[in-house]
Amino acid sequence: MRCEDYRGAWALILAEFFMFHPDLFFLFIVLFIFITNF
Repeated sequence: MRCEDYRGAWALILAEFFMFHPDLFFLFIVLFIFITNF
């Protein structure tokens, strides 16, 4: 499996997940910003 295919599938899974859990999407963004700042 190529890297692009893996990223696409991962994005699809995340999109499906966040469609049902929009509050966790916000939490994920906050965590992502927190991690990238350190």
